[in-house]
Amino acid sequence: MILLNVRFAALVAVLIGSLALPVFALDPTAAEHAAAIKALLAKSQTVLRHYAWLETTVVSLKGEEQSRKQMRCLYGADGVVRKEPVQQSDPKVKKLASFGRNTEITKKQKEELANVIADAEKLIHQYVPLNQNGIQAADKEGKLKYQLIETGKRGRLTIRNFLKSGDSIDLDMDLTNNRPLLLNIFSYLNFEAEPVSLAASFGALNGTTIYTAETVLEVRRKSLTITVQNSGYHKKNQ
Repeated sequence: MILLNVRFAALVAVLIGSLALPVFALDPTAAEHAAAIKALLAKSQTVLRHYAWLETTVVSLKGEEQSRKQMRCLYGADGVVRKEPVQQSDPKVKKLASFGRNTEITKKQKEELANVIADAEKLIHQYVPLNQNGIQAADKEGKLKYQLIETGKRGRLTIRNFLKSGDSIDLDMDLTNNRPLLLNIFSYLNFEAEPVSLAASFGALNGTTIYTAETVLEVRRKSLTITVQNSGYHKKNQ
């Protein structure tokens, strides 16, 4: 949901697929793919700085939607994403305070869930989009590996201990154009006993610039799911 804006917003500066990238051998090295992804991240972020978009975050508990919020997003001059709440006029939109209306949950549990949700949302934006410098650093530290899934078509970059000890990132990519296909992250909140999984899918802006379309984060021990969707991209001031 975010199980993937800047911060897993910034493994989401977003990627560009129309760049002239080096042609790799059928069995390219992890370093070569890491360099390609780093270039995509950097140039995509440059393009997206000229755009604004809508971020929708949905929190679900035991499969039931509990809250939904929307933010207008754009990059500031300092390269940091600015977010402005969108006023909700739909009476069906639930607030965080409504937790427990249709599920058995105590006041204390509501407070605990609120803290978990806040931590989970922060975690999403720590991983997505993927930090380009972090990828390069992972390669230098020997944390990055490459696996060929389908010759000439699909490969996978894997990073262990990316942001936290014991976490892992798997980025599947289309070898015909070096575009990202799927991103899967396994991490945890404040303790390893609080495991979470994130899954991100990508979209193409104008058929070329790749952005993180949806991120889904799951905290299975809490039956909690947070989904973050990015949509409605348009040039600033339009």
